[in-house]
Amino acid sequence: MSAAQEMQLPQYLFKRPLPYENYVIGAEPFKRIYGDLLPLIKHHQVVNDENLLKGDINVNMAEILDADNEGRLLAVTARRTDCALVGYFGVFIGPHFLQPNKLMAGFGLLYVRPEDQGNGISGAFVDYAADVLKEMGVSYMVIDDKSPIGGQDLGKLAKAKGFQPFSVTYLKHLED
Repeated sequence: MSAAQEMQLPQYLFKRPLPYENYVIGAEPFKRIYGDLLPLIKHHQVVNDENLLKGDINVNMAEILDADNEGRLLAVTARRTDCALVGYFGVFIGPHFLQPNKLMAGFGLLYVRPEDQGNGISGAFVDYAADVLKEMGVSYMVIDDKSPIGGQDLGKLAKAKGFQPFSVTYLKHLED
């Protein structure tokens, strides 16, 4: 039995916990994890600032909480055996633009603390989210690879998980 299987978690913590190595992967209501997310979001901001995004990340909490309350957000987390949050994966769910009768989950955020990277957590996030989204009736899941701007190379992960290249996105700062 792994340490994750033996750990005692608060009742509310996960909707559907999945022991994984020395972690537990699971869906958590965003409003309950926001305080735990702040340090990770701040580090994620530093990573983004070093790359292409400019200015402070100002999380649109009203939209995120609305999406969470309405079932349009799936927030998946990884916690160590001491319950410390080490990573998050969030996807927004809505109608597909070209097939409005089908649901699509758009990749929002993926972050794993540097000291916990290399343990397969990102892959576990994708597997867990895909299972939950399929149960929710979602037809498509999109993962954005930000390696061209210095982010983690998610293209390899996506291909290994059966995702196909679909499009390339370009960003222009209109404020410049």
